[in-house]
Amino acid sequence: MPGTAGLDLLIHAWVAFSKGRLLGLSAQGDWWWLDAQGEVSTARMPASLPPAHQFSTGRVLQDGSLALAGNMGQVWLVDAALGTAQAIRVDEGYLSALAASRAGGVLISANRAIYHLAWPSVWSVLGIEHGAEGTLASLLPDADGPLLASSAGVFRFVTSAEQGIRAQQTAWIDDDALALLKLDADRYLVAASREILLVEHDVSHLALAGDIYPRWFAHSRFVKGRVLVGTEHGLRLLDTASSPWRISAAFPQADGHRVNSVVELDAQRVLVGMERHGAALLRFTPQGEPAQTTPIQLDNQSAHGPRNEAFVIALSDGRVLISRRSGLYRFDPDSGTAVPEALLGLDRQRRPDELLRLIESSGGTLYAFSRSRVLRHDNQDHWRDEPVSHLRRGAIETAVALPDDGLALLSTNSILLRRAEASESNLASAPGVLLRQVRRSLDADHFLPLPLRDTQVQEFAQGNFALNFQIALPDLSSASAPSYRVRLLGHDTEFMPPSSARNYTYTRLGAGDYQFEVEATDSQGRTSVLTPWHFTITPPWYARPWAIVLESLAALVALGLLIRWLVRRRTRRLSRERQRLQDEVALRTQELAEANRRLEMIANADGLTGIPNRRRLDDYLAAVWQQGIERGRALSVLIIDVDHFKHYNDSKGHPAGDALLQALARLLTSGLRRSEDLLARYGGEEFLVVMPGAEREVAANTAEQLRRLVAESDLDVTISIGVARCTPHPDCRLADLIQAADAALYAAKRGGRNRVEISADHEGQ
Repeated sequence: MPGTAGLDLLIHAWVAFSKGRLLGLSAQGDWWWLDAQGEVSTARMPASLPPAHQFSTGRVLQDGSLALAGNMGQVWLVDAALGTAQAIRVDEGYLSALAASRAGGVLISANRAIYHLAWPSVWSVLGIEHGAEGTLASLLPDADGPLLASSAGVFRFVTSAEQGIRAQQTAWIDDDALALLKLDADRYLVAASREILLVEHDVSHLALAGDIYPRWFAHSRFVKGRVLVGTEHGLRLLDTASSPWRISAAFPQADGHRVNSVVELDAQRVLVGMERHGAALLRFTPQGEPAQTTPIQLDNQSAHGPRNEAFVIALSDGRVLISRRSGLYRFDPDSGTAVPEALLGLDRQRRPDELLRLIESSGGTLYAFSRSRVLRHDNQDHWRDEPVSHLRRGAIETAVALPDDGLALLSTNSILLRRAEASESNLASAPGVLLRQVRRSLDADHFLPLPLRDTQVQEFAQGNFALNFQIALPDLSSASAPSYRVRLLGHDTEFMPPSSARNYTYTRLGAGDYQFEVEATDSQGRTSVLTPWHFTITPPWYARPWAIVLESLAALVALGLLIRWLVRRRTRRLSRERQRLQDEVALRTQELAEANRRLEMIANADGLTGIPNRRRLDDYLAAVWQQGIERGRALSVLIIDVDHFKHYNDSKGHPAGDALLQALARLLTSGLRRSEDLLARYGGEEFLVVMPGAEREVAANTAEQLRRLVAESDLDVTISIGVARCTPHPDCRLADLIQAADAALYAAKRGGRNRVEISADHEGQ
């Protein structure tokens, strides 16, 4: 090739650009241009882009940007000018291929899945590749660039033509930073692990000490100079207008009352949401001192614990909402009560036991998010799933409304930013439902494929055969399965109820005209319709007009004999068919029973540790509780928590934390000696042991054995255990027993951890 003699390189991949240009990826890590005349030149790529040898394939997208994939589990997107680059985490390990999607964006082939990346995306990702280090805690929009609080300090995001968006570490703090607040042009508050820092002109000072444990800040809407401080032990009011600054006592004043959200009703009333204690209405004196706490009763959940987490928000239309795992509620500040709230149909979108948090942008756009997904209320007055599963890294911890009406989502180690100007036109078009296969059965084991698109209506003679239809909706933007409504017109008058099934079989259809129809709904609520597949079944020969005439003539000669012969022949045929169908039904019944057994095992097992999950735990607790009432038999429970698990995750990484929980589950299981005892995952790093018939001494000895077993193992962690026992009876509640064990656990934590605390016997009132 002319001009290529100097290209003494191993080019392992080529990417075709316009005007006949090729971009070569070399094994040495360099990038090279090869033009249409065969001339070679060095390609200048963004400085943040990894070397070429880390990529195996690339493709130029419709907007001119370049997509690259390789062995890092990331897709790198370079703008059309080849000036800036950003990485999007897709999977772990090797990405083998890229392809353009007909629905827009990129299809990415990984080891065990195919991913769809909508591009241009309404979302962008900021993470460690942009300089953000540590475990991310909060984001503060600022005119000089957003500020990020993390376990590695405080970072400011800046934009340059050379490097794009980068996070630059400030000198404010060199340890955990948990929250930020801007007081004025040059002053900021920083929430450290135990105290509050004041930053003035980029120089930090200790403002307040004394084990405050601040976790977030908010300006008061009613009192100038007042800052609301959410802490591990309640809400506190900080008066920055006084000299020196004055901070109130924690309110409510109790361990474990971590406040996660707040709504100021007026200068002396605040509604708070707490991590383990639901929602409460707090009243203050005119001087800002605690006066009264009133818990908000919403449902029958336990008085405290992980399942009692609540979030509160005030919307721009005046509504005050409380979100729980049990649903959404509207709070009436005048009466102090709350009632269920549909919130524009969000109650129908909420998954069972899903805790949704709400946030409203400056432009009035309403978002709902959980730890795994985001929903947005659109102009058509319904909620749409935002496709973020392929972008986020870890669980969604919090969200921040940006001043330009955008949205920021924070996970443990990355930030997702949604463009303010994003609209429905930015999103990929709805995928169309496909007819994947139509087959006619020849016998029980053999099927004949039929044309999917044929101008001729398919015609079949009536008989003993089946027609099988397979459909699909290529919706790769979400992990949730699409739903289908199916109807065989001529056989059905109405569509079947929505289902995720993609395989439909029809047998013993009578003579007539038919058409197979499908309506599919994707994860975004968009509907597509299948072009109907038409076919006709002709009657058997003996039902056709000429056969009727022939039979009439024959009947004049030997009617009785013919009828007798036909009846016998038909009877034998029906008998064989009935036996075959009975055998087939028996086989399918057996297969269904086995499938149900496998599904039940999966549904009752924790996906990470393999031990019983919360669903299995609740069923077992209910059964042994009723048994205890009927027989007067004791019941003991142990709640186990891993000491300093957050520090373990932060220092060693979440994969190591997951491996620890798996090993701990195996170790605890081996430590149980009674066949009736059940170990289940209670939530996060918490486990619960159910001990039917176990008296207080037996439960205490078992707890101590488990604690010692972990302490003497090589797992490099310890556990704290709370023990509670009661004899169930009609006036006693299971929730009270669990609460007593949880309180004992907290006592063990306060007592120094790596210990067992035993609650007094709880027999109810």
